[in-house]
Amino acid sequence: MKLKTKRAESFNDIVTRVAQVHNVKLSEIKSHSRKHELVRVRAMAFNILYSKCGAKLSEIGRVFKRHHSTVIHGLKAHKSFMQTDESYVSEYMETLSRIETEDQRTARERAIDILSELESFKTIGKKIVYVEKLIETYEHKSINCDNES
Repeated sequence: MKLKTKRAESFNDIVTRVAQVHNVKLSEIKSHSRKHELVRVRAMAFNILYSKCGAKLSEIGRVFKRHHSTVIHGLKAHKSFMQTDESYVSEYMETLSRIETEDQRTARERAIDILSELESFKTIGKKIVYVEKLIETYEHKSINCDNES
């Protein structure tokens, strides 16, 4: 249960940072408003959580208090915006860049975090799974989403 909570907190942190980048209140991004600017920011957040953090559709839905099918629609909207709207592409890339910059920490700080997380696992099997996911995250993703399960 502890890991799911940490995972949800990590996802909420990403959404908060996306909202801050776009000068939008967290309550607005999580609202049911259909204002175009909020739809765009929400689509960016959905995509970052899904593609960069490996969040499941249902997890994203819980963060935004929406059904997973709404998240699917938002991901499709993101894809459409990326193909047709140059300003959206620019905003999205800026958002990714700013979030990644905030995530840069020293190697020592990251090592300490990893070692303390490994100590919390009681079996070698869980430790191995954690390290495998860590390696996968390192190889494929640049945003730190604390993506362990």
